[in-house]
Amino acid sequence: MNMFRILFFDLIFILFPILIYIVFLAANNSISTKMKGLLFDILLLSSIYIVYQYNNDYVIINFLSLNSVVLIAYLKNRVI
Repeated sequence: MNMFRILFFDLIFILFPILIYIVFLAANNSISTKMKGLLFDILLLSSIYIVYQYNNDYVIINFLSLNSVVLIAYLKNRVI
């Protein structure tokens, strides 16, 4: 696989759980902040799992994908 295809798939693997999270929050307005935090942690862990499960070609891209997920957690003040 070429590198652009792998980056595209990594982008999908990281953004899909985030989009599911946003749709879930938009549909349910009565969720507590503790539940939102728990769902966000599950979102981050599932993104990490999906990236490592389906991308085995380039190791450096796995690390870059992991850094993007950790950066999202840092910006939201969450600890994985």
